[in-house]
Amino acid sequence: MIDIHCHVLPGMDDGAKDEDVALSMLQMAEDSGTTAIIATPHVIDGDWLPSWDKIVQKCQDLQEMSRDRGLSICLYPGAEVAITMDMLDLISGPGAYCLNGGKYMLVELPSTHIPEWVDEFLFRLQAKDITPVLAHPERHPKIDRNPQILWEWARRGILMQVNAPSIVGVMGRRVQKVAELLLHNNLRNRCTTRHV
Repeated sequence: MIDIHCHVLPGMDDGAKDEDVALSMLQMAEDSGTTAIIATPHVIDGDWLPSWDKIVQKCQDLQEMSRDRGLSICLYPGAEVAITMDMLDLISGPGAYCLNGGKYMLVELPSTHIPEWVDEFLFRLQAKDITPVLAHPERHPKIDRNPQILWEWARRGILMQVNAPSIVGVMGRRVQKVAELLLHNNLRNRCTTRHV
């Protein structure tokens, strides 16, 4: 199993607070069958805005520490990019802030609303040859009231990432119902699940 959304890099955001916690997270992941993790620290214009070089370096450092501990899990760089129009100025195309430096970018909606310019943001990423992967849409309070928006985004080539805790009900029944809706309908082949 590959986890494409994990806040494992120590001291980078609200995830692993230090190296010991990060290594414990990697140990737990490996023990439960995860073979690779893409480290996706928050990238938020004005708040958490680490350079891509820093993310890559922290990822390499943690990989070395994990090898020293005898772990075989593979670690790759990525980011969870907050959807803001200003972020587009920092993104020229595939590479920086994309999953493993490729052409897929994990993007996150604002937690309370869906801005009217989101479609433009997603389109402009695609115009830069980047495929957006929407992080945990099942958790968004506006999407459970209007899940049709996800079908429209999927039709336009936007991918979805669903968190495993959402599927099993850890995040509440409302979130679980949206996750099930994504998995049991036409979006099921476009979803990726995060292993916990």
